[in-house]
Amino acid sequence: MIALSKASAFTCLLLVLLQCISIKLYAIEEQRTQKVRRIAIIETMTLTHIQNSTNAYIEAIQLLFPDDKIQFQRMNAEGNYTRALALVDALATANIQPDLLITVATLATKAAFKKQNDITFPTVFMSVADPISEGIIESFGKTSKANITGNSHVISSDKKLEFLTRIIKPDSSRPSNVAIISTDYPSTIREVAELIENSHTLNALAFFHLEFPYSPSVLKNMSTQTEVLKHLTNLNKPIIGYWSPNGPLGPDDTLRENIYNKFNIPQLYVEDIEAIKNGALIGIFPETSHIGQSAAKLSARILNGEAANSIPVDRLKNFTVAVNVSTAVEFNLPIPSDLLQMAQEHVYH
Repeated sequence: MIALSKASAFTCLLLVLLQCISIKLYAIEEQRTQKVRRIAIIETMTLTHIQNSTNAYIEAIQLLFPDDKIQFQRMNAEGNYTRALALVDALATANIQPDLLITVATLATKAAFKKQNDITFPTVFMSVADPISEGIIESFGKTSKANITGNSHVISSDKKLEFLTRIIKPDSSRPSNVAIISTDYPSTIREVAELIENSHTLNALAFFHLEFPYSPSVLKNMSTQTEVLKHLTNLNKPIIGYWSPNGPLGPDDTLRENIYNKFNIPQLYVEDIEAIKNGALIGIFPETSHIGQSAAKLSARILNGEAANSIPVDRLKNFTVAVNVSTAVEFNLPIPSDLLQMAQEHVYH
């Protein structure tokens, strides 16, 4: 009996060892056959919606390729176009190049587009307001001549104005004055021009544009804040509030608070959910999760063999409405019930 027990124990041990060896060999073989995807990501700057869009992208692309090993190289241009160009150059000359470049927001995308002749890998952009002005496409729904595609994350200016005028309901015989406060950040320029042009056809809002130079340090530059307050003081026109186009100044809580404290006027429009939580009136924009997921779907098509320049560039279709009812009440700006219903969980107090 003892000899039999020893034999059984030895047999069991041998089986365990063989199983371990088998598992190890399987893991090695799986590692050999597992496809490696290299994705480089260049973010334009540090802003909440940019990093949240990137995070959503990373999560979504991993779900789309669960059996692959995805290596991410995440970089930040720190709001500097020259640095963005240098980051693209570094990728182009690297010994191991990425399979795909993701650019987040305008400056990083502008840099990648400028370097298209120097890079061999495709580019997908997200969080870009105006790919037309950047020369990427001639019009929405068209493909790019370069090896690049993506989606714009903004709706047309006339739709934005339609939402706002439903709240303000200005007297067409006496247009309400609204300041547009922005930098000359690339994505802002076309939007401002469209806003002013469309406001003329409405004959209900009169826009006054206050533009300031963009620099990588604009968010930390108190002189910009001072200049904004100075120009508002010198406007010599009663204004009901101000509009923030796409760009780095819109989400600036300090600027919003300074304008409110000095002039007692609201930030009427901004495409940033945190800004609306903190007191801005309304905004219409896609959620960062949708931005990231949409870019991931485009990426999957390219990684599976489609050419980037065969995929049309278009605007995202799903948008979120966010409103701050406390601001609406304070400034006697009743929000229509259907807008509140559209906002759903994005009604803030």
